[in-house]
Amino acid sequence: MLLKRMKSGVLGLAAGDALALPVEGVARAELDDHPVRSMRGCGSRIWPAGSWSISTTQTMAMLDSLKGGFDPEDMLLCLSRCMQGRYWAFGEPIGMDPYLCRAVERRAQGLPAAQCGDDRVPANGALRRMLPMAFYLYPMAGTSIAKSPHAMEMIRLASAITNGHPRTVVACGLYVGVACALISGMDIPEALQDALTTVAAYYRQSPQAGELSHFRRLMDVPAFRNLKQADVCSGPDAVQTLEAALYCLINTHSFEACALMAVNLGGQTCAVASAACALAGLYYGASGIPARWRILLPGRGEMETLCNQFHEEAVLRA
Repeated sequence: MLLKRMKSGVLGLAAGDALALPVEGVARAELDDHPVRSMRGCGSRIWPAGSWSISTTQTMAMLDSLKGGFDPEDMLLCLSRCMQGRYWAFGEPIGMDPYLCRAVERRAQGLPAAQCGDDRVPANGALRRMLPMAFYLYPMAGTSIAKSPHAMEMIRLASAITNGHPRTVVACGLYVGVACALISGMDIPEALQDALTTVAAYYRQSPQAGELSHFRRLMDVPAFRNLKQADVCSGPDAVQTLEAALYCLINTHSFEACALMAVNLGGQTCAVASAACALAGLYYGASGIPARWRILLPGRGEMETLCNQFHEEAVLRA
């Protein structure tokens, strides 16, 4: 079951990312007038439809690292390979992650990987690549990651290699909790309610307790679900990305609807769509992702290979 959900989650993330890439940074008002309805090429080189952003390539790097066990040093090394074109569909980066570039520079200066992340800004960089941590931790703790200080510390370290702000760490913990709940088979409202409640309870007793006030809207799931879309921001802050992703997930009833809502929020479309569609992929399965989108993803084979290797080495041999 886990392998099947892994593949559908990664494929969902890549599909949402590819759908979003051509409109990254476009204002919501413009997309209201000209909404995205299908995948298309993008960029001055006209990258073909199905091309993805750093969200997908860093997720693949995380899978590659975690298959050998949890090691922040190796994780940063694998992520650094993204800068040279590894894990990209065409062997060449489409954009750069400034937080990753900075982390690589700081590691070269001798800092431990877990101290290389930017802790000044609560950016969404770590959140958009956090899905593989759910795959790694679920076999150990199931939906009870919040009861495992060791599991929660691994999430903190996985975030801190590029994004060490405590608000980003909390966003990552909440996100992994929701992903684990969906892997277990919970429906979407139940997964959000269970994960957000239990993970928040952990953080109330942690050094990150002061950050929870920024997530207060998420703590009342029914009220959050009923927010007006205009009140949901899709900016670069980790809280904004988490809220936007979960809002799209809980207010739609298919993978396609979730993906299109996420992309058409505008702003940080790749981060929001990647985060939302990874969770939608877990819930709806690969068959729920429109075939016309799946067939356009050029790296499907490598994604499946990484998932198979991860499952064999990190799950079956654990």
